[in-house]
Amino acid sequence: MQDSKCDHKGSSRSVVSDLLMDMSLSPHVLSSLRSVSSLMGTFSGSCRPRVNPFTPFPGFYPCAEMDDPAERGERKSLKVGEQIIFGRKFSKISWSGEEEFKLDPLLEDHEGLMEKLNSWNFQIFDLMDRTGGKTGRILSYVAYTLFQDTGLFEIFKIPVREFMTYFCALENGYRDIPYHNRVHATDVLHAVWYLTTRPIPGFQQIHNEHVTGSDTDSDSGISPGRVSYASSKSCSISDNSYGCLTWNVPALELMALYVAAAMHDYDHPGRTNAFLVATNAPQAVLYNDRSVLENHHAAAAWSLFLSQPEFNFLSNLDHVEFKRFRFLVIEAILATDLKKHFDFLAEFNAKVNDVNSPGIDWTNENDRLLVCQVCIKLADINGPAKERSLHLKWTEGIVNEFYEQGDEEAGLGLPISPFMDRSTPQLAKLQESFITHIVGPLCNSYDAAGLLPGYWIDGEGSEEEEEEEEEEAEDTETDDEELEDELHLSMCGLLGVGENIEHWYISYRIVFVMKCYKGEFSVSFSQFFSFFLGLPALRSTVLQLGSTTLWAGELLVCSTPASHFIFFVGRHVMAWKISLFIYLFILDILD
Repeated sequence: MQDSKCDHKGSSRSVVSDLLMDMSLSPHVLSSLRSVSSLMGTFSGSCRPRVNPFTPFPGFYPCAEMDDPAERGERKSLKVGEQIIFGRKFSKISWSGEEEFKLDPLLEDHEGLMEKLNSWNFQIFDLMDRTGGKTGRILSYVAYTLFQDTGLFEIFKIPVREFMTYFCALENGYRDIPYHNRVHATDVLHAVWYLTTRPIPGFQQIHNEHVTGSDTDSDSGISPGRVSYASSKSCSISDNSYGCLTWNVPALELMALYVAAAMHDYDHPGRTNAFLVATNAPQAVLYNDRSVLENHHAAAAWSLFLSQPEFNFLSNLDHVEFKRFRFLVIEAILATDLKKHFDFLAEFNAKVNDVNSPGIDWTNENDRLLVCQVCIKLADINGPAKERSLHLKWTEGIVNEFYEQGDEEAGLGLPISPFMDRSTPQLAKLQESFITHIVGPLCNSYDAAGLLPGYWIDGEGSEEEEEEEEEEAEDTETDDEELEDELHLSMCGLLGVGENIEHWYISYRIVFVMKCYKGEFSVSFSQFFSFFLGLPALRSTVLQLGSTTLWAGELLVCSTPASHFIFFVGRHVMAWKISLFIYLFILDILD
């Protein structure tokens, strides 16, 4: 009887797997099938889904060649541990087998790629173009490269074939939508790698003192002898005044953080949790309206992992390690729900910024989990912390996705969500608010905890620099400017936050002027004057407005027909000129 039940369950899983491979099904049907698959549980050794190990997913081709006697003699033998990058073919012996693979000629330059990745402002869209575009192999390329850099393949004896097979399938599960796609997943993966491996000023290593037979991870059940620590091959820290998170976070937890980053938006439909709840989407019903997307991403990605044996790149973890790893991945993904943002921030601040708190106890697995959760949260919303060009590119993606949801809401007769109505764009207000209330405080807390990569700043500046700082200090009187200054001072590794908040701060005020000119607002001159006194770096800002950044965000980023865009600009060009003239006039008065 038990065998027949297993056969029945195995057949059901096989049917679902077959349906998931049907490219003719709509995305909504496939999403529902993934939800059903996630409820069917895991497979055991005695009851596995009966599938062909080399059956491809839609648009997916096995990551390694089938054994072909004619090609076997052409393969080059490489020593275990040499750098490789996945492409059409491999050039490495898998940890779990003897097969050899050929290197993708497009990505032979491992050191060159690592040099590009070794920057917070990594030009991810250039790599996207090199790896097949928005639906290419960027996630699997970067995942492989970063696992190589941190030595995770060697530490956990990860079979390369299974690793790449799974990550290819994983990235194919990301939809071709404006923002929550495989490129965003890659960006978050890169960010958590950067935050955990790059030098942190003043960070202290503790794990050597505490890895003993009596006190390491006792709650998780992992034996001390199985606890290891990773390190980045591309960043050797010899200066004792620096450290990095990999020194204090065990390799299993680090790998869980990286895998969670790759999984965290799997099968994202391009709609918000609120939309799914309002429309009674299957995922909302399944997860009782709670962290709907985050639960779906985790469940669907794990269901994919467990659906076929050839995806199991974790085969060398023991039962206790696997259980702990799965728990950590799920907890990290669920932490990305922005509805819980302030709860996490309050807990983190109580731990690291409260004078009555002893701070982070790196020997406590719950404290380390909290750090990893905050790390992936920061990585997930890191766009405003990047240089201007990258920030605007990500902004374009999210606003277009918002507008698509607004269009669907209008079509369904639902109220259009805030900032999602393309006919009344409010991009500058959206970004200023998001940075001020979400990104900025999180960056400040992470920095105050002493976890932000950066460098020691030489305290001896030139006289000109000191004079400039004094002049800037005189111009910073309002609360908004105090926030901007604080970001500039504390974000030594994420300088983009301060620059981008200033950009949107200015843009929002220019939009305000335009609306005043159109008669949408009625304000007195004193109110108008006070409003503009809040602008930081007044004189340099005007020069920027007069040359390169004379736009309010709504004009260039919103997805509107070209004719509408030209009409919009032409209609308000006089408002721009008048607002700039008034602004210059105010500066002249101040002088």
